[in-house]
Amino acid sequence: MRQLGVIALVLSIVSVVIPLIGAYLTIVCAILIAFSTKEGFIFGILAFVINIINIIFLSPSLWITSIISLGSFGMFCILAQIIGLAILIVLNNKTKKIIN
Repeated sequence: MRQLGVIALVLSIVSVVIPLIGAYLTIVCAILIAFSTKEGFIFGILAFVINIINIIFLSPSLWITSIISLGSFGMFCILAQIIGLAILIVLNNKTKKIIN
């Protein structure tokens, strides 16, 4: 689904620019990444990479708020991305087996 992959990619790029809402957008992107199969596979992978770079390197406020509140919202965001990528790979392999 190319449309979901493109939307995930656009939201990933937007989440880099928006300071506070960007962390929540990465979770929305993880859901979109999970279902961007077939033609949208490459867009899902690109969105995943942008989200991981955003969470780890470009969002120090995310980690500071996690330390202050003793929560692990940053780890939750990373875990959501990894789960989204895993679902994308599994669904993409299933659709390839159905087609072949």
